[in-house]
Amino acid sequence: MALRRDGARLVLDGPVTLATHAALRAQAVALATDGDLEIDWSGVEAVDSSALALILHWQRESSARGARAVQTHLPQALLALAELYGVQELL
Repeated sequence: MALRRDGARLVLDGPVTLATHAALRAQAVALATDGDLEIDWSGVEAVDSSALALILHWQRESSARGARAVQTHLPQALLALAELYGVQELL
């Protein structure tokens, strides 16, 4: 699991699961900027429902700074979880 900055993007690699949730959340705080943020999920290989909690957290944090957190390349498994929980419109 890794989170790295690439310009205005944060790029995720590896699993985004309960086991990696806290570390990813802390890394994102360290890498956050004042402006809008794109979070690229193209390198994510596994997700669980904690990935949805992470997205919602990043969106709240960005909104509090007057910015947006835009998710790109979301894995199909994450989209299916969002639909199951009825939160797809929040993504």
